[in-house]
Amino acid sequence: MKISFNRQLLVIFIKDQVIWINLAISILINIAMWTMVYLKVVPTDQSVVLHYNILSGIDLLGQWYQIYTLPLIGLVLVIFNSVVAHRIYNRQVAFSYFLVLASSLEQIFLLLATYFVVLVNS
Repeated sequence: MKISFNRQLLVIFIKDQVIWINLAISILINIAMWTMVYLKVVPTDQSVVLHYNILSGIDLLGQWYQIYTLPLIGLVLVIFNSVVAHRIYNRQVAFSYFLVLASSLEQIFLLLATYFVVLVNS
């Protein structure tokens, strides 16, 4: 299967205000997550909290570098949703909007999760 690249469609896709605003929000939030983890997480030999549940408390421990999993998941989701949104943009504009909006919402939830994981480990 050959993957074709249409530069003209990419320009139209990026110039769409709904698309670029949501992609900008997603990317900025993801950068904020990476920055927060980089600035607040100190390498240690001890286990760190990776997940906290309000009902049962701490339910997942791991190595300090595993905290970077949350921003990485966010980055993968932004890339995946953006690529799929671009591929279907000329056929399903509304679904493309849904995908980039979903990326923004995913980033917000991941930012909150990252914040609380960092807070618990501080």
